[in-house]
Parts: sequence; C-alpha cells; structure tokens
Amino acid sequence: MYNTLDSIYWSAKNYEADEIGEMVMNLSKFFRLSLNKGRQSFSLEESVSHLHYYIRIQQIRFLDSFTVEYRLDEASKSVPILKLLLQPLVENAILHGLEGKEEGGRLIISSWIEERRTVKISVRDNGKGMSEERLQYVQSELQLIARAHAPIVSADGEDWKDLFGLRNVLTRLKLYYGSEAAMMIESRLGEGTIVTLAIPLERCRDNPASDANVPADRGIGERTA
Repeated sequence: MYNTLDSIYWSAKNYEADEIGEMVMNLSKFFRLSLNKGRQSFSLEESVSHLHYYIRIQQIRFLDSFTVEYRLDEASKSVPILKLLLQPLVENAILHGLEGKEEGGRLIISSWIEERRTVKISVRDNGKGMSEERLQYVQSELQLIARAHAPIVSADGEDWKDLFGLRNVLTRLKLYYGSEAAMMIESRLGEGTIVTLAIPLERCRDNPASDANVPADRGIGERTA
C-alpha cells in the first residue's frame, strides 16, 4: 500500500498536481498510525500530530474553507490516549458541521487537565449545529450506551447507521477507560457543536503508550493552520 501511495505521489508531482500529491502524502502518514499493530495508545501530542494529516486532507478537499487551531495545555500533551479516538469526532465536525461552509469555518481541538484527576479533550466547530430536538435525540441515544444498555451493533447483527461514529467512540471510551469516562455534546443550530471527552487520568496512566517506531511531529502544541 505504501509503495502504491508513493507511486501516486510521484505521478502527481510529475504532472504538477501539487494538491493531489499533498493529499496522498498526508494519507500515507495518517495510515502509519492507524495501521500500526504494536501500539494501542499514543501521547495526546502524538495523536493530534497524526490527526493533522487527516485534517489537512479535508482542508484541501474543501478548498481551505476552514482553519484548524490546536489548544493543547502543556500538562496534557504527554497523557496517553487510545489511538484514533479523536478521528471520528473530527470527521463528524467536518462532514456534518463544516461541509457547505464556503469560508470562515473553524475547527478547534483543545485539551486540558481538570482538578488533577481528569483529562478533557474537546472538538469544536462553528458549523451547522443541531436543533434542540436533534440534540436531545443524540444525547438520549448515547446515554443508552453510557448505561451499557445498547451496543454499537444491533441485535440482528446490523451496524447502527445513525450516529455510528459517536457510538463507536463512546463504546471504546467505556471499554478502555471504565464507567467514569464520559462524552458530552453541546450544540446550537447555526452556531456549531462541541464534543468533549472526559477520561480519568489514573486510567490513562494504567494504559501507558508503549514504545514503537512511529515518529511524532513536534511543535504542534498551539498553532493555527
């Protein structure tokens, strides 16, 4: 797969299709994390660094109609988190929130330590947002998972199509970090959506990131792109 992506990249360069070349390069780098089988968790800084490859692909796709800003509190950067935990949340923010916004879109990813007990990570967009009725439906569906009354796969074996990304993230969150882990959603129609993960810091330390040959890009702490 990497050889194929490399071939596409150089073909794009030869035809001076710079945007296609950049998308392929970022996709290749993103896959390095998602296909790595040796590690289940990465530091928050590493996770966001790799997540930026995916975000950059979407920025090119949507003609740079939105910017991304990272607000990572210094104390939170070294906290290990489950890999690819944030990607579905960012995907939702872009495809369901920011899509159709021709300019002025903003995606903000933040992290901080609260009361020395909990690491919180939020994904915020200033996109379409949800109606009050839709928000209540989303929250009620996720409460079922939080109470362990509903899996992400239905009884007849068919995947839930609605809210699958959110169901997936919350289920993984609960399985990996226990009942105290939580996901909160706030949204206003026409103003945007905020999804916040709350993870017990002690459970993060119990599941440390293992060594692996997956380099991280440095200096992603606080920047706007």
